[in-house]
Order: sequence, then C-alpha cells, then structure tokens
Amino acid sequence: MYGCHYKKHGTSQLKVHLEEQCKKSPILKSLVEKGQSRLDIKMADGSSGAGGPTLKGYTKYNPDECRRKLARMIIMDELPFQFVEGKGFQEFVQELEPRFVLPSRHTVAKDIKKMYLRDKDVLRGQLAGLVVCLTTDTWTSIQNMNYMSLTVHFVDADWVLHKKIIKFCQITDHKGETIGKALEAAIKEWGLEKVLSVSVDNASSNDVALGYLKNYLKDANKTFLGGEYLHVRCAAHILNLIVTEGLKDVDDSVARVRMAVKWVRSSPSRLEKFKVAAKAAGITSKKGLCTDVPTRWNSTFLMLEAAQEYKAAFQLLGDEDIQYVKYFDEHGGSRKPNDDDWVAVSTFVDFLGLFYDVTLNISGSLYPTSHGFCQQICRVKEELEDMRRGSNERMRGMANSMMLKYDKYWGDLTRMNIFLYVAVILDLRLKVSGLLYGLGLVHDQVWTDIIGELARDT
Repeated sequence: MYGCHYKKHGTSQLKVHLEEQCKKSPILKSLVEKGQSRLDIKMADGSSGAGGPTLKGYTKYNPDECRRKLARMIIMDELPFQFVEGKGFQEFVQELEPRFVLPSRHTVAKDIKKMYLRDKDVLRGQLAGLVVCLTTDTWTSIQNMNYMSLTVHFVDADWVLHKKIIKFCQITDHKGETIGKALEAAIKEWGLEKVLSVSVDNASSNDVALGYLKNYLKDANKTFLGGEYLHVRCAAHILNLIVTEGLKDVDDSVARVRMAVKWVRSSPSRLEKFKVAAKAAGITSKKGLCTDVPTRWNSTFLMLEAAQEYKAAFQLLGDEDIQYVKYFDEHGGSRKPNDDDWVAVSTFVDFLGLFYDVTLNISGSLYPTSHGFCQQICRVKEELEDMRRGSNERMRGMANSMMLKYDKYWGDLTRMNIFLYVAVILDLRLKVSGLLYGLGLVHDQVWTDIIGELARDT
C-alpha cells in the first residue's frame, strides 16, 4: 500500500519500489546484471533477528571478499577443507548468492595459507622494536609425537595487551637443548629484538632450555640485565604441585564420594534414578556431576563441589536403592558416604576453593597478572598456616606436606624472579608499602628490610 496524497506524498516511494523491491521489475534485474550496489541489511544486535533488520548501507558484490570470508569461516569454526564441497552447503550458497562460485578444498587451503602469511607479516611489523614476554610449553600426543608451542605477549602503542601464538611445531624430543634451539630459531624467525622473560613449567629440561636461550639472548643483546631474570616459573604449575602434594593420601571420605559419583555416571538408567532422587529431595541445583582426573587436582575440587549439593539425593539413594548400596560392597568392601563423610567433603571443598580461585586469578591471559602474584601467594601462605594451627588432624597433615612444597619454590626469595616484585611496586594501589607488607607475610623480616631499603634508594 502506498500513500498518494497530492501534497503529502511524492513519487520517490514508487521509484524505490521499482528499482530495489519489485521482483518483476526489469530495472532491478538490469542493475543486478551490471553489478550495481545493493542494500546491505544486517540484523539488530549483530546476530539474532529479535530486534528486526536495520539498514547498514550499500554494498557491492565482491567475489574476492567472499572467498576471504569463506576461508575465515573455515578457520574460526575449525571446519575441514572439504566442507566447501558438501552438497548441502553448495545449495545454500547458490541460493544465497548465485554469482559466487565456490572454490575447491585445495583452493580454500591455498587461500588460508595466503591469509596466514599476510597476517604473519602484519604481526611481525607490530612486534618490531617492542619488548615482549614469551610463554612456551611442550607435550607428547597420543601418537607419541612431540610438540612445542610458543606464545608472545606484548603491549601495543595504545597500551593494549596482546597474546599471539607465533610457533607451533614438532620437536624431536623434550631435551633442554632441543627446546632451547627451537626457541632461538623462533626468535630469529620473528625478528624479536628484546625479550624480557620466558615463562615455563618446572620440568628440569626447561632449566637447561632457558640456560641455553639466556646465553644466546645475552650474546645478541636481546635481553635485560644479562638475562639474570629471564626465567619465570609458571605460578599455576607450582600451585598444582603444592595441592597435588597435599592430595597424595586422599581421604577415605573423598574416595567414597568419588565411588558414589561413578555409580551415578556409570549408566543412563542410574543417572535417571539419581535425577528422580534429586527431584524427590527438592534439589534445584543445575550443576552436573563429574568424575575427577587423578592428574588434575582442580577436577577433584569440581567433583566434590558439585556432589555436596546433591547430598540429600545420595542419602535418599542409600535408603531406597539396594543396587547403590551393593556397588560399594562389590568395590573394595567400602560403604556409602555418611554424614561424617559429607562434613569432611565440605571441609575439603572450602579448603581447595581458595586454591581454585587463586589458580583462576593467576592463569589469566587477557589481562595482566604479574602485579597480583605476590598477593595471591600471600593468600596461599596464610591459608596453609591457618590449617596447620587448626584442630582437624587430617587437614593439619595435608597443610604440612603442602607447606614443604610451598617453601621449595616460594619460600626462598633468592629463587624468585625479582621482576614480579617490581610489577607490584608499579601497581598504584600497592606501591612499595604493599610489597613490603606482602614480603612480611611470605618471607622473614630480614628480606623485607633489604627489599625496602633497595626500593627507597631507587
């Protein structure tokens, strides 16, 4: 319907209809054939159509841009190259834009490689003249192939923190010299001019690798203070070693809850019985039960945290399901968790919750974490000291074994990287006074006085 009042309405609306909306209009057809611009419509809020379509502007069909977006989609959605040769996708593209000829999987692979090389040149230009920090890790795949990854962290001219993976390659073995040579080759390949630090886990081979790299960077004048503080030990990995040490002798209560969770997850029918019991007990939690992994302490925390919310459901199963009770008898002659076990589990969850929170805080990669390192290890030290003074004998024993591991890595200031404490001073919320307070908690007063004197002199 169109308005046609001789004073209020003109002919523009009719012109727009003929040229841009009318499917039967020969004018619109000729414009399309000539490659004229078309209206570009986008959905409100960028994705869903809840807000209705909005006019973005005019755009022109560009087959090269379409190919670039196609290659980007393959990368972002981790799709196989042959996805473009799927019949359903081809029909969809043909309906969406008949003029676009889909490339073959080989052409898509070439387009992606071109995109990689182009972006690599751009990143190399960004890194030119910057001081960077590196993190690296190695592992062995299930096919017994050794891999190494290298990530660069840097701050651009606008004070925005970036991280980019600049190396992902196979290595022959996990020997320190092999890793060191691979790091040296990557630094040369990318033309890195100044490396402030390299963060690695606590494998002994990394000590050799960083020693090799330190000599290269020192000779090439690519580091600071002769590379004395180049080596940064991964705090999250140290924290993992500390907690794992405490969980070596797992409490029987934790073992019983683990068996209860395994029973629930061992078959769909048992899971359905558990859901019925949870509903009967009035539990509204949406958390899903998960079993833990022996090599990951945080998985034990997540398992216990979720299980304790379903305490009433497990107790109801113990009262009504004979198969649930027999399961414990058949596996080591144990028994189902009782009230004392759930009290112990609650204590474990409260204790491990701090370490889980600290791990999350120091594991961030999209925001700075070095300035908060001192504060986090202070939290760990205070918690361990409190547990050692507590009345729970089991927790005291755990805290004592964990404190030994803590002192091995964080108890001696001479083994710490001093750059981490410089970062605390640069934090305007903490400065020197905040650093000295933290050192007073973590180390003895002698070290606090020495660092304080040096800070005042500089």
